[in-house]
Amino acid sequence: MTIDFRRTVPVFRIFDVAKAHEFYVDYLGCTVDWEHRFAPDMPLYTQVSRGDLVLHLSEHHGDATPGSTIYTELSGVRALHAELAGRNYPYLRPGLEQDEIGTSLTLTDPFGNRLRFNEPGAAAQPSDGAPARACLSDHPGAATSGTAPRGVVASPEYAQYAAEAPPCDAPHQTPRPDPG
Repeated sequence: MTIDFRRTVPVFRIFDVAKAHEFYVDYLGCTVDWEHRFAPDMPLYTQVSRGDLVLHLSEHHGDATPGSTIYTELSGVRALHAELAGRNYPYLRPGLEQDEIGTSLTLTDPFGNRLRFNEPGAAAQPSDGAPARACLSDHPGAATSGTAPRGVVASPEYAQYAAEAPPCDAPHQTPRPDPG
């Protein structure tokens, strides 16, 4: 018998259906494919999708861990960024980031789950062969050189990173002044 994996569907934990719909349907542009509850007063389990992006969202305790991340490859990340920038969603203003694997856009939903959209491409590799790492957005909150990103404790390892810091603190899209 041959093993044939068909598709993977990530499950994200949600805590508020209205907030989930505001983010996934109104902001990200997904469609609600179906919803399931064992009874009207039971937690929701639903599927949302946009093209080949398919996600399950669950209010059920134990179905997923809040703060999870998915990584998905796509073409058109700049167009997605422009589309989202034109939406009236006051809770998120993501930037584009470019590194050695491509151009990426990271979104964080209202429950702390992250969706990392990456468009691989030759544009991510400079002509001299050195890895590229640059923040491609004009983010309003700028950190000062040597400031640790959220959740990073200043340490000798971080000090070395800060000395060689790229102009952006990945994955937070916080622009930094060029240390040069």
